[in-house]
Amino acid sequence: MIPRLVVDDVTPERLAAMLAEQGGRLALLSAEGGLFEVAGGRYSDGVPNLDVLLKGHPGDDLRVDRIGRSPVHVRHPALTLGIAVQPAVIRELARKPAFRGSGLLARFFYSLPESTVGRRIACPPPMPDAISQRYHRLCTLLLRIAERRTDGEVVPFPIYFSPEACGRLERFSEDLEPRLSAGSELGPICDWANKLAGGIARVAAMLHLVNSPGNCGYSGNCGSSDKSTSEEGAAHCGDPGTDRKIEIEMETVERSILIGDYLLTHARAAFAFMGTDPEIENAKQLLSWIVERRVSTFTKRDAWQATRGRFKRASELDAPLLLLIEHGYLAEEQPHERPGQGRKPSRSFKVNPHTHNSQNPHNGRGL
Repeated sequence: MIPRLVVDDVTPERLAAMLAEQGGRLALLSAEGGLFEVAGGRYSDGVPNLDVLLKGHPGDDLRVDRIGRSPVHVRHPALTLGIAVQPAVIRELARKPAFRGSGLLARFFYSLPESTVGRRIACPPPMPDAISQRYHRLCTLLLRIAERRTDGEVVPFPIYFSPEACGRLERFSEDLEPRLSAGSELGPICDWANKLAGGIARVAAMLHLVNSPGNCGYSGNCGSSDKSTSEEGAAHCGDPGTDRKIEIEMETVERSILIGDYLLTHARAAFAFMGTDPEIENAKQLLSWIVERRVSTFTKRDAWQATRGRFKRASELDAPLLLLIEHGYLAEEQPHERPGQGRKPSRSFKVNPHTHNSQNPHNGRGL
């Protein structure tokens, strides 16, 4: 079988078969968004086929048994997706509920760079030869990392984190967790942000390999024919016939966390661009607090204190409170007059008892 590293225009069924043919390792790289149309059911009467895309991210076993086709079994598939699309394609993703409901959109890293149209250089200088050659050597080294096989099947070689690096990842996860709750800042994209710590660990592993391309973790020479890089690879690979425990260091994790901060900012922008209505999302977060806490009455001050992770100022609650009133979830109570001077009492609200019923009939405008 001729090795294939990259595919482009392919159906999910053929992609699964090619993963099996290529030992479970493949990259789908495209400058167009046709993948989403095909996976969304262009050739299957609108029925999405997302299994190969979903399982290729965590490495879950992929088994496909269809009438008229040879069975496909891929153990621990590793599918890389890299797609550069126009902004309109990102916006259209929101119209395919199966994509987000299945967790597919939560598996991507997003980058929405600022458009340079109007400020571009008509004739930009070419890439310097030294940079181009260095990039080529690095890619070649990574591709020549020796495979480890057991009974003819490719098996992964473990990469570990040093105790300090592991502790830093744990602290990042602990700091991230409170921000994922319904009333907090990352509540609207908690499906994506919930995978951020794991994504940072993956980035750290890639940075480790890129910084030390010869550090393949497997015995023997990496096979580079380039003198400078082969010496580098031999220095990292160790003595023939021995395996060494590879550890990712603290500095690499810190660098990956910086990348994670970038990815988080762009993910928030991407999901907002997909059509998330901030007013509705804010109302959903407030409603989640009411339902989870079984609140029957509350004041605006109570709601602000409980959701300050999302609402920085109490005035930001006015729009979502009004939306919940319009849809029958709440009713505003008449304020009690206070004799004399003093601070005006906080607005108070009574919760419709049906709000705590999952079969609530007042479910409109996406709430």
